[in-house]
Amino acid sequence: MFEFEKKRIFLKSIGHIWSTIRAGKTCPPPLHWLRVALVSAATILCLLVLEQYQGASAAESPTTQGPSKAEVVLDLTQRLSIGGSRTLRRDAYINIHGTPGELSQDEEQYLLGTLRAGMGRSMGTITSFMRELSEDPQRPGFADPQLLEKRANQFAARQQATLQGRQRDLEIIHSVHPYSYFGKAEGHGDDEDFFVPGSFEAAAEILASFFSKLDVSQEPYFEVANECNVHVRKLGTNMTEFSDLHSTVARKLHKEVPGLKIGGPASAWPAFEFKNFDIWREQMGLFIDRAGKDMDFLSVHLYTTHWDNQVNDRFGANIDAILDLMENKSLLSTGEVKPLLISECGTGLRTGEKIMEEYSPHRDWLILQGANHVLLNLLRRDDRIIKTIPFIVLKASWYDKQDGKWVLTHLAKWFEFWKDVQGFHLPTSCSSLDVQTHALLDGNTVYLCLDNLLATDVELSVQELIEQDQQISSASVSRLFFDGTQPVL
Repeated sequence: MFEFEKKRIFLKSIGHIWSTIRAGKTCPPPLHWLRVALVSAATILCLLVLEQYQGASAAESPTTQGPSKAEVVLDLTQRLSIGGSRTLRRDAYINIHGTPGELSQDEEQYLLGTLRAGMGRSMGTITSFMRELSEDPQRPGFADPQLLEKRANQFAARQQATLQGRQRDLEIIHSVHPYSYFGKAEGHGDDEDFFVPGSFEAAAEILASFFSKLDVSQEPYFEVANECNVHVRKLGTNMTEFSDLHSTVARKLHKEVPGLKIGGPASAWPAFEFKNFDIWREQMGLFIDRAGKDMDFLSVHLYTTHWDNQVNDRFGANIDAILDLMENKSLLSTGEVKPLLISECGTGLRTGEKIMEEYSPHRDWLILQGANHVLLNLLRRDDRIIKTIPFIVLKASWYDKQDGKWVLTHLAKWFEFWKDVQGFHLPTSCSSLDVQTHALLDGNTVYLCLDNLLATDVELSVQELIEQDQQISSASVSRLFFDGTQPVL
């Protein structure tokens, strides 16, 4: 039995890896951030090995009281199959919200090579592409076909040059800002004119031209619009129209670009229980009923949100409830459980709050916490998760346009912490439902990952079930924690 000392253990996740520094001040990272917690009111990651044993641990968290002691059982005599999935798919979980071309060659090698991180998601590529088009004088509302063909070839050549020569497929997700379909709103393009398709059919024609030129083996996923439910009112539309947009686009793309997977609605704030579940019925439930059969996957964003003086937690059983509702509705409405794509997740920061506007190492820590809470939860659905991306971005010049020197933030420690973890799934359990567990076997090394969802310390004992001819030859613990000043690995 392993005994872990009762002490604060912190595990971190990442928000914005590169931040700028100018005039002696660090500029704030982008919009959303992640949070993680392990043992002792935090998240714990332990790596266990039969000849080598590594363990990791965790962070500060919410404000709930919990048990002071808990027992973890690790079964080394069996292997775990999660709906047929037997190994950790790092490319499905250890990702950053960015795309190739945003970094220098050395920076990209560090991220993708040394830290073994994956990418990613593109929010601006198709949005920029659509803005550069013009109307066909012969078909009002549709794009000029000659300009459309020219721009599609130009963007495809640019994408091919960016992706060329990389050692592995990155499986980029493309998404589009909703105003690209409905016009100016929310400060987007207020001072300039840009082309907006006049119908969903016209939009589908544009997207078919764009994707038909790409190598969809490298860029296989498309979310038709980002966070539709957040934008409906300001765009003067509704979820019924957004659902019909998704169906129209999906049918066109399935016919003309068969290798591309289309999904949505990339919903934010999935507080489905609000207003006696009216939020569920009017948003995600309606979308699945109306467009679900045309979707290859369903997507949603899972954030714990921080204000300066309060927090709205979204992890543990809350995530389970959200995804259970989506999967059940999918089965009832479409006859199958659609795979899930979590294209943003972790920790969100409320716009206008100090915690959002001013960078601090503590904010990095909150982001690190959120990423691990979501990760350890989603691993239990490994057979249904296509990809999940913590909202940890790269340099985010779209957010902070001022000049300055880019420096690496503490958020890189999430990828440093997880860079060696891999292997076959092993059965684990814990006597406390507030401690998430997962274990992996890689050769003779066992990685035991423990995530404490409570804000109180938990003293853990680990009971291993092991074959008679096996023994633990060594053990070590890696800690990613907040020391009161900054995250420390």
